Amino acid sequence: MKKTLSAHIILFALGAVALAVMSGIWTEMPMEKLVIWVLWCTFSAIVAPILVGLSAMHSGWFPGFAVTIIFLSLGVFMGFPPHALILLTGYVASTGPCFADMGYDLKTGWIVRGRGSDPAYEMDGRRQQVISELIGAFIAVGVTALLMNMHFKLDMVPPVSKVFAATVKAGLNPEILRQLVIASVFGAALQFAGGAKKALGILFATGLLIRNPIYGAGLLVALLIRLPLEKNFKPELEIYGGGLVAGDGIYGFVNALIRSFM
Repeated sequence: MKKTLSAHIILFALGAVALAVMSGIWTEMPMEKLVIWVLWCTFSAIVAPILVGLSAMHSGWFPGFAVTIIFLSLGVFMGFPPHALILLTGYVASTGPCFADMGYDLKTGWIVRGRGSDPAYEMDGRRQQVISELIGAFIAVGVTALLMNMHFKLDMVPPVSKVFAATVKAGLNPEILRQLVIASVFGAALQFAGGAKKALGILFATGLLIRNPIYGAGLLVALLIRLPLEKNFKPELEIYGGGLVAGDGIYGFVNALIRSFM
């Protein structure tokens, strides 16, 4: 476990160093600022996946957006150029959820295979899971390269991307920066009040980003149904919930695909 975790950290750090050097040279940073930028990118790439992974372990929700905003905002305060910050945002937003999601997938396999009761079977299963993850990564890169320009032309931009852009612009606009600081204080207080397992601050922020009342109403209905049934039917509720999430994901994928080609 320690060896695997160390390998992940080293690879994320090396990727961050390469990205930081290229972006620093591209934006013509002075040498002393370039050194700080490389150190900051490396630190972000190491800490962000760990924070996201730990949050996912405790609450079942990985706050990739929240953690990315933290490192992006600190980068704005430190005065790094906007174009360099955009690259850092993309890197942190990718590595954190990737780390947590792989943990989910691998742990699911471990549970299905009997929680390590058969070492040979367990190692073979892990090997197959890693191969599947790598195949999925290459397919994702190819599909993104093919459809990226089409989605930009259709203005199919997720809400979180608009928040990242607003945060980067805040470095050039003190008023936006002031609003972000005020909102961050409120979000931190809400998160602290709810504790790590409830993740109230993250859920509240997600609701503000979506800006669709039907999701809030749906959540309230789900809670009203769940509360009286949770004590006696918790496993069944988790299975049904997983099915609903899968169905929603399939619908979202098909809907986006149809919109892309119409």
